[in-house]
Amino acid sequence: MSDVIESETKRFSPKQKYVRALFAGGSFADEASVIFSRFFDRVHMYPSNGNRLSLDHPLISKEHCIVDLGEDYFTKGKLHPMIDPTPRISRIVKEVEDKEVRVILMDVVLGYGAHPDPGGALVEVILDAKRKFEELGGYLSVIVSLCGTEEDPQNYSEQKAKLERSGAVVTDSS
Repeated sequence: MSDVIESETKRFSPKQKYVRALFAGGSFADEASVIFSRFFDRVHMYPSNGNRLSLDHPLISKEHCIVDLGEDYFTKGKLHPMIDPTPRISRIVKEVEDKEVRVILMDVVLGYGAHPDPGGALVEVILDAKRKFEELGGYLSVIVSLCGTEEDPQNYSEQKAKLERSGAVVTDSS
């Protein structure tokens, strides 16, 4: 994994500095909060878990931040982002507007009750986001924590291959 980190890190432009985490649920968001605390002094979070700075508005990221897209604000009257990838796709498009972003972290959860092809649903937005950064002389690292098994209806290996073809780094843990 250290060679992947080195390969990704050397491609950033000097002005890129922020990590944005866009999770479908609170468990991954809370876990990221613990991990972020080891590396960053200022981390914004929605919803704030009490240990993190709160975002002024859940739709507007700032600095390093973690967003739980499965929170009520995003899901009230709508499908959960594990089922409908639209909220995450919209958020990725918005994050790409900030040229100081260097990494987008996200989870993709497989299983019954999840989107039938979550990796496939994200491929185009990841490719577009990475292309936009490249056109401006930067590099966007997209890191996906893929949670599932070969026996899940979406098949772990197939989802991993799709995400990797988009240029995402796929891990099996945070």
